[in-house]
Amino acid sequence: MKKLLLWLLIVILSSFCVFAKDITMAINQTEYFFLVGEQSNIPVDINNSYGKDITGLLSYTVTQEIQQAGFQYTSSNTQSQSFVAKNGEHIVNIGFGTSNQPLTLSIDLEFSYNEDEQRVVALDDITIHFVQDPNQKQNQQNQQQSSSQSKEEQEQNQLQEQVQQMQEQMNQLFQQPQNTEQKLQSNQLNQDSSALKQQMQKQMEEQQKMQEEFKKAIEQNEKFQQQHQQMMEQGFQQTGANLDPINNTSGDFEVNYEKSGEQVTMRGSMENGNLTKLTKTTSMNDKNIMDMLQQNPEFQKYNQQLQNQNFTQQIPEIQRDGNTTQVRVPYMNEDNETAAIKATIENNEITKVELEYKRKSFWWLFLLIPMVILGYLLYKKKFSKQIITEIKHKEKPIDYKKEALNMLNIAKQLFNKEKFKDAYGKAGEAIRFYYSHKLKIKAELTNFELIKALKKHKIAYIKTQKGLNLCGLVEFAKYKANKKDFGEIIRIAKNIII
Repeated sequence: MKKLLLWLLIVILSSFCVFAKDITMAINQTEYFFLVGEQSNIPVDINNSYGKDITGLLSYTVTQEIQQAGFQYTSSNTQSQSFVAKNGEHIVNIGFGTSNQPLTLSIDLEFSYNEDEQRVVALDDITIHFVQDPNQKQNQQNQQQSSSQSKEEQEQNQLQEQVQQMQEQMNQLFQQPQNTEQKLQSNQLNQDSSALKQQMQKQMEEQQKMQEEFKKAIEQNEKFQQQHQQMMEQGFQQTGANLDPINNTSGDFEVNYEKSGEQVTMRGSMENGNLTKLTKTTSMNDKNIMDMLQQNPEFQKYNQQLQNQNFTQQIPEIQRDGNTTQVRVPYMNEDNETAAIKATIENNEITKVELEYKRKSFWWLFLLIPMVILGYLLYKKKFSKQIITEIKHKEKPIDYKKEALNMLNIAKQLFNKEKFKDAYGKAGEAIRFYYSHKLKIKAELTNFELIKALKKHKIAYIKTQKGLNLCGLVEFAKYKANKKDFGEIIRIAKNIII
């Protein structure tokens, strides 16, 4: 009888293992060592048990701690691309580039996909060391594995951990010798624990109900229906959705669509059943944009023209607005002359490419010399006995410090209203406005132009660059806004201005 029960148990467990559908990712170690100049490729073991290929989005964030001139700051970069997890188990080598000097990088890797629901599998805290001495390579196995889970499962796991910690604390209390009063207290704690579990379960059920009602409110909205129908007519298929309700008819949401590898995300906000905001963004990341631009004949022509004149390409500037992307690729030569190739991309197609080129010219000197001579002769002949008075039109002075501080106050108000992109943009504008007046540059400055000007005037720029980089990441949707980083930007800006 015991053997029969054991055999049935083995069959049930085997069946569960066969039919369990999941995607797992695993690595053999959490720290990797590479020589300077060597490509950093990390083998990731991916096991797909769905019985078919799964398409999703592979994202990774690279964080670097930088120490320079006595200052320490953090630089982060997030990249995403469409990825197919093939059926079964296979190993994928993911490259994170190389370095020409020793440094340490921290990597967070994530694969998100939609299969009946939105799921995600993540590997965090992977460390890459670039070293000069081969003896410094200390690669040791320290396996890390992660399985995919839904948002609800994440919340349930967190709830279970909280309850388990509470239960462990109570167990420690129960293990101690107890008198009559302690036993009564322990019994009360046990009852309180049971009541807490019931309360948490009730809250989860209410949250689930609110999610369903919010979903219905979105689907019944006429504006959303029009945009959704438009996506369907263009051949896109809905692949998933994320809901963040405040109540049954208010909150934020995003709906994901896909067509032939192209992914579109529709994001929106609702207030009392009314759609207050709705935007669409494509899945094209910065690398895809630059790859597309490099293949464009007009870009190739201008790029070759600038290279022939000893111009060197600088860091591209990319700005998105819905389905329109503006790209500016700056160039500079040894004489500090600047140029740029500007491009417009609409609906993943390049619609305009133009060259922005201003070169120093000295031909006007040949006209200036005879004009000076002629002016001197006229002055000597007609105005030698006249008193010349100059009327200086003084411009009304601007208290640029006060104006910059006002901009920071506006930025804080926008942040409190959760208008994060506008808040970060206004903070960056305050820094550029202050320096443009302090340095007496009567023109609006880009981040690149400002840092260049600070270097020219030998003004410390590391903290300024950090603040502007954080503002730029949020403005271009590469970084999620948070109160800590925004507070750091405000402090940096105030230290600059005051």
